[in-house]
This record gives sequence, C-alpha cells and structure tokens, in this order.
Amino acid sequence: MLLTLLKGFIVGLGASIPLGPIGILCVQKTLSKGRNSGFITGLGASASDTFYAGISLLGLAFVQNLIKLSENLFSSLS
Repeated sequence: MLLTLLKGFIVGLGASIPLGPIGILCVQKTLSKGRNSGFITGLGASASDTFYAGISLLGLAFVQNLIKLSENLFSSLS
C-alpha cells in the first residue's frame, strides 16, 4: 500500500509541473545558469502575471461601475 501511495505521489507531482513556455524557460535557466537565475526568472514571470491580473481587475471595476451607472440611468427614465 505504501508503494502505491508513493507511486501516486510521484505521478501527481509530475502532472503538476507547469508545461507552458514560461515554465520551460524557468527550468532551462535553472539547468543552464543555476538556481538563482531560475528563481529570478520565476519571480519575473510571477510579477508580470500579477501586473496583468491587476490590469484585468481595474478593467472589471470599470465595467462594473459602467453597469451601475446605466442601471441608474435606465431606472430614472422609467
């Protein structure tokens, strides 16, 4: 039973490895230039993802305010 659990853990770990281009870039930088370079590459990737998430949240807030404004406008017309 313990061997089956270990095999499942290894398969799950292998399936959770990011296979996108940024994940491959992080792995490549780590293998070719060392752990610090791979860490900085991953840090840059996560910083850019955070930036894009912030932009999308600002866009959603704008759309939400626009919807509220249009609801108020149409409720005052009727």
